[in-house]
Amino acid sequence: MLAHVSPFVIFGFWGLYLTAFVFAGVSMATYVRRTFLSTIMAFLAVVSGLIIAWLGVEDGALRQHNWFSVVTFLPAAFAVFVAVLRPHSPVASEPSPPPPPDTTSDVCVSGQTVIEVSYDESQFHRAIITRDTAGIYRVRTEVWDTTYWDELQTAFWCQRHLGTFTDTLDSARLLASEHLSIA
Repeated sequence: MLAHVSPFVIFGFWGLYLTAFVFAGVSMATYVRRTFLSTIMAFLAVVSGLIIAWLGVEDGALRQHNWFSVVTFLPAAFAVFVAVLRPHSPVASEPSPPPPPDTTSDVCVSGQTVIEVSYDESQFHRAIITRDTAGIYRVRTEVWDTTYWDELQTAFWCQRHLGTFTDTLDSARLLASEHLSIA
């Protein structure tokens, strides 16, 4: 049995044993991303599992019916299971396009009353005119942000400009139209 041979063989056996499972695990993990690395890792898992089985057979694993017989063939069996039973041609779903800007949701600004919301021609930019308790009108501009759509499937209105304020609604409308024309 391997316990009666050199430490190099023992460490080599258990190192290959662990490596076979790591290769098989990496193969499954990279398969989700549909990379060529998945196939390479599955192949390496099978090869290292077969080397372990060969070492076990050389050491008499087939002559003895104990835990060592099972342990010897487990990595090869698991590696073959991973390599053979995983789907070979994954169906790649088409990524969905980002949604159009949400122009129906209510705009809410803490401590202020929303007076008016206007959009540019593309509706990807909007200007929000609010009025606070002191009667000051503020103009905020936001953009429809789909930066993280591919990764997180999320789109949202992101504030781009804050700080323009005036004392009349007409001035606020003029400032809002200027912000939208620049955007």
